[in-house]
Amino acid sequence: MSSELFCRIQLSNVKDYTIVDYDTYLWAAPFTWFLKDCVTGYYVARSVRVDKRVLTLYLHREVLGDIDDGFEGHHKDGNILNNRRNNLQLRPKGTHQITVNSVCG
Repeated sequence: MSSELFCRIQLSNVKDYTIVDYDTYLWAAPFTWFLKDCVTGYYVARSVRVDKRVLTLYLHREVLGDIDDGFEGHHKDGNILNNRRNNLQLRPKGTHQITVNSVCG
């Protein structure tokens, strides 16, 4: 598979889309994804009902898999709509926000 191959998933609440790798697209496309405003910025997310609670799951965290306490997912290029595996990395908590602020502020 080419590293250039990617797919688009339309977001439900904005006229935009996220890009993902083909293997991510296969499991992610059936879900409804939206752009969610969070304390640290906007992220691509979906809602899941568990019992009587509604949980928010973030696409970049699902692509990265299990994330240990003390770490956060980071978009290398600063584009939160680019959720391709080669654009995501784990960063220790604390260093992530410093990077975001230096890129965005």
